[in-house]
Amino acid sequence: DFPNYAERSKLFATVLVMIFLLVDLQSPVGFVRCVLYPPCRDLCLAMWEIIYTLAMIIFMPVKCIYRSVVEIVIYELYDILILICYTPVNIGKHLLYLPLFLYEGVKLYFFENSWAGLLQRAVHIIFILLFLDSASQTDLLQMFEQIQLGKRMRNTVRHVIKHFKGKDT
Repeated sequence: DFPNYAERSKLFATVLVMIFLLVDLQSPVGFVRCVLYPPCRDLCLAMWEIIYTLAMIIFMPVKCIYRSVVEIVIYELYDILILICYTPVNIGKHLLYLPLFLYEGVKLYFFENSWAGLLQRAVHIIFILLFLDSASQTDLLQMFEQIQLGKRMRNTVRHVIKHFKGKDT
């Protein structure tokens, strides 16, 4: 009849059940492992299957939208950010290694080719340079001739105007 007897008895019963469960769980043929665990395990697996199926039905459209947003927006922005950040680094790296690349290329060109082939390529390059030089000189001469022709036409027009002015007076 003393006060809080109900609460103390509930606490005592809870402690006894916990001690029983802890002691019984350590035994390989205990009551919990042999009798309670197998049906509870199967029931938990069945409940998990039901919950998982419902979650897939509910969240699959959300997952698809989320994946689309993440793949399209986030990944593309990430790629653009990486491109912006690494472009100066890559340009600097190429400029830094440019003398080495040129040296390796020249070394490979001269030592992997025969001298006859090098001479033939050199003659071809010289002919191409001479052709480009003559073509540019031709263009310059044509421009100069057009300028001279324009001056001649202006002089002729001035002469004709002076001639007609002289007749009017």
